[in-house]
Amino acid sequence: TAGHFGLFFQMWHEGVWKGRGGQSSVFASRAAMTTAKAALVNTATQYNWLGGGANGDITRVRQGWGRPNLQTLYDRRNETFIVDEEHAIAPLATRTYTVLVPPSQPSLNVTMCYADPQGNPAVQATHRVNDLSLRVISPTGTIYWGNNGLSAGLTSTSGGVSNTKDTVENVFIANPAAGVWRIEVVGDVITQDANPATAAVDAL
Repeated sequence: TAGHFGLFFQMWHEGVWKGRGGQSSVFASRAAMTTAKAALVNTATQYNWLGGGANGDITRVRQGWGRPNLQTLYDRRNETFIVDEEHAIAPLATRTYTVLVPPSQPSLNVTMCYADPQGNPAVQATHRVNDLSLRVISPTGTIYWGNNGLSAGLTSTSGGVSNTKDTVENVFIANPAAGVWRIEVVGDVITQDANPATAAVDAL
C-alpha cells in the first residue's frame, strides 16, 4: 500500500490529472494526504467479503475499502473530479459541487476524507473531534448519505442519516442515472480549527 501511495504522488507530479502537479519535484507537487487517501479508497478493488468467511470474520470493518488499484486510478483520470483541500468549510456550512454523469456509466464513486484534530483518548464514546458528512443527491432527488449501506453491501443504499463516526465516507452507486448529481460536504460539527491557514475555526 505504501508503494501504491508513492506511485500516486509520482502520477500527480507528472500531471496525470490535468492541472495538477508539474512543480520542481514530487515533494513540491504533492497533493494533500487526505486527497491521496481518498483517491486510493475511491478506486480500490473491493473484496467480495459478503460471504462472511468460515467464522464470519470477513467484514467491512476488517477488510476496509479494498485493495489499491492504480490501473483503475489511471483509467478514470479524465472523469475524476478532485478537490485537494482547496475549499474550507465553516461550522454548520455546506459546500456543494455538481458533476455530470453521462449515460451508461457503470458506477459513480464519491469519497470524502478529512484530517481530524487529535482526539482525547479518555473519551471512548466518540474518537473524532470534528464531524464532516457526505451527502450525494441524484438527478431525481434521491439522497445517499456517506457509508449508508456499505457495512452490509458493496454499493450504497439510499436514505439513511448523516454519518457521525467516520473521517472517510463513501457513496458507491452502480449504474447511476445520467444527469447532474449534487455532492455536498456538510460541516455538522466543527469545534476545533483544522485549517491553520485561516484565522477562522474551519475544516478542510
